Amino acid sequence: MVDSMAVGAWVEFVEDTDEKSRCKLAAIIRASGKYIFVTRVGIKVAKHTRSSLVDAVKNGVISMLDNALLFDRALESVIGHLREMRD
Repeated sequence: MVDSMAVGAWVEFVEDTDEKSRCKLAAIIRASGKYIFVTRVGIKVAKHTRSSLVDAVKNGVISMLDNALLFDRALESVIGHLREMRD
């Protein structure tokens, strides 16, 4: 699963307090094997190696989100706001 991750993929991190946060894979630095994750506003929140990312996925600390569903929800929200503004 980790090898199929592409820049722009959204993931969900589960914190020690069971709090969840969504982050986007902003970069994969092949030379060092680092995966960089950022918030919606572009603030770096995590850096993982491939092996630490594999462990985090196996342990349920990180889960992949379906980007198509996220896009659909965001689009529905925008359309809803536009309709409210029109009325």
